[in-house]
Amino acid sequence: MARDWFVLPERFAYLRPIAEQVNEVFNEIGQYYERLPDALTDAQIDALAKVYEEIDARGDAQPLSVWLEDLHARGGVASPQNIYRPVFDLFFLFRELGWRGVPPFNSFAVTYCPPQPLLDWTKLPEHLRYLAEPAEKFGKYTFEEEWRRFVENASEQDINELAAVSERIRMQGHVDEIYDWFRKHDVGDQPEAEKLGWMIELMKEADVPIEDDADYP
Repeated sequence: MARDWFVLPERFAYLRPIAEQVNEVFNEIGQYYERLPDALTDAQIDALAKVYEEIDARGDAQPLSVWLEDLHARGGVASPQNIYRPVFDLFFLFRELGWRGVPPFNSFAVTYCPPQPLLDWTKLPEHLRYLAEPAEKFGKYTFEEEWRRFVENASEQDINELAAVSERIRMQGHVDEIYDWFRKHDVGDQPEAEKLGWMIELMKEADVPIEDDADYP
């Protein structure tokens, strides 16, 4: 299947060979992301490492992230010919191999890092703004595997910080008010609600939920 590689900027052309290899492996294993790192050969991991180091040396992590965000925003990423997925998957593999302690990926020098939107915590009622700082810190973990790995590797200080915020929410009776705030602020459209929501999910994974057996609405 031919992909639209002509849309890849010239400055990122060095990514194409390994991106094509990774995409072939992905298709061979039935497009199961969790199996992708284990399906790579040693030679492919070596090639990924060289690209990782080149991205780092060129300072291309953020420019590449910005380009991918723009490509996604322009639509069509689900098209079989679109190159968004093969290129984005490089960042996925860098992270997965880093979590496994494989050098050089375990330096985490190259990560998906598009510019973050400016956050406006005045959207929160003033008495809830104590949630802003921890939400910015812990709301960057955005899916189950990241939550699990955070809990496995978090410092005692981080877990205690999460627990303290959870306890404050409970003690001040803010649970219902927080959930009501979510219902008025779309998590998909408002980054403040998204970060606060992810932090609450992380609290559950860390066994310090804001409410027993509560599901995030």
